[in-house]
Amino acid sequence: TLVNGVLSTAQVWALIGQSYALSMTAAAPLVLLSSAPPLQVVLLAGVGAASAFVYTGGPGLKYKALGDVLISLTFGPLLVCFSYLVQAGRLAVAPVLFSLPMAAHIEAILHANNARDVDEDRRNGVLTLSSLMGKRVSFWFYAMLVVAPYGFVLGHAWSSSLSTALPLLTAPIGAQLVADFRRGNLQLMPMRTAKFQFMFGMLLVGGMLIPLPPLISVLHALADLFKGLV
Repeated sequence: TLVNGVLSTAQVWALIGQSYALSMTAAAPLVLLSSAPPLQVVLLAGVGAASAFVYTGGPGLKYKALGDVLISLTFGPLLVCFSYLVQAGRLAVAPVLFSLPMAAHIEAILHANNARDVDEDRRNGVLTLSSLMGKRVSFWFYAMLVVAPYGFVLGHAWSSSLSTALPLLTAPIGAQLVADFRRGNLQLMPMRTAKFQFMFGMLLVGGMLIPLPPLISVLHALADLFKGLV
């Protein structure tokens, strides 16, 4: 990396240019093939490209305690809305709502990383949410990020499809992560949180693909069955 001297500044700039060129090449067919308004596709892609730069470049939002906000919005609502737009041809509110659990767990990964590196960041003048919060508040923030998405899947399972409760299978892993964060076992916490996020996300997607009655309908059916038996 640049910090460790593995790459020179010129090499880093070259990689940045190549990455943007590759991204533009990959995005071009989407503009042509999607039924979405081209301006909307280009605009969202441009916002994503800009966010990649301003995280550490330009204003360097990462170093001003704004990196968490940027990452949450980019890897949550922005990515999901862009994917939905190019496939459905329009924007909608539902994809934003469904992106929030993923955004929370993505932020949990970043927060775990910042909590682990808080002392080093302070020495280098880097300001993060973790350093501003302190250990106690930082723990509760991480716990909220891990736990809150379960409320979403429970609500959706209750009202829409029982299968979307599949991510509950990851609850023991989430509980262990929260417990270890509280104990200060942070060395591998970012990687472990990322694995947890992957499992939660895959189960959520799998649950969405399996149409089942909502939990409330199942409970009503069971109640009617019980009444019939008595």
